[in-house]
Amino acid sequence: MSNFFHYFSYNFEQLGLKKLITTCYKNQNRDLFSQNDSERAIWLEYFGDRNGNRVPDPEEIGIHYFNGDGDFRSKECIELLKQADVVVTNPPFSLFRE
Repeated sequence: MSNFFHYFSYNFEQLGLKKLITTCYKNQNRDLFSQNDSERAIWLEYFGDRNGNRVPDPEEIGIHYFNGDGDFRSKECIELLKQADVVVTNPPFSLFRE
């Protein structure tokens, strides 16, 4: 998982968030050491702490599958983007000019 997701999920209640979504490019694993070699990808959805331990447990994080590879320019990702009030991203530097 990204450090962005880690920060916002661990500070979810303090920041007053309603929902947190993260997308994974060419990745079907939640780990940090993905090889980005999958043709499909996942996106994670978190609605906050539900069991009172103030930690985002794996069972509190919904895992959803994209039909595609999770590219931030895809229709699937753009639909998620439309739900957002705030977006934190780090797209590839090779696409900076685009």
